Amino acid sequence: MVLLTGQVNSDNERAIAERFAKSQDNVKSVVNDLTIAPEPSLTQRAKDQLITTQVRAVLVQAKDVHSSAVHIVTQNGVVYLMGRLTLAEGNRVSNLVSTSQVSGVQKVVKVFETISEEDLQRLVAPSRR
Repeated sequence: MVLLTGQVNSDNERAIAERFAKSQDNVKSVVNDLTIAPEPSLTQRAKDQLITTQVRAVLVQAKDVHSSAVHIVTQNGVVYLMGRLTLAEGNRVSNLVSTSQVSGVQKVVKVFETISEEDLQRLVAPSRR
C-alpha cells in the first residue's frame, strides 16, 4: 500500500503521481491524498512535526499497542496512521489518537493493512528471539 500526501500544483500532477505509484512493483493499492495547494509554510511544517511527536507519545504510553508498528505522518493537521495491524489493533490505535487531546489535529486518517492474529504472531515471534 502506498500513501501519497502533500501538495501539488494541478490535477494533472496529482494523477501523474498516482499513476507512477501504481506502476511500481509490489504496490497493491494507492491512497492518493495529495492536495492542490501551495507548499506549506515552515511554521505549518513545524506544527505538523509537533503533532506527529505528540501522537507518537500517546501510542508509546499505551502499553497495549505496538507503537513501532504504526507509521505516523501529519500534513496540515491531518494525521495519517499507517501500518500492518490486526483489526483490533487498528481500532485501538485509531481510538487512542482520535480521543487524545493533541492540539492541532484536524482529522485522523487510517491507512492500515489488516492482518490476522496468526500473521501478527509470525511477525512478532522473530523479534522475541
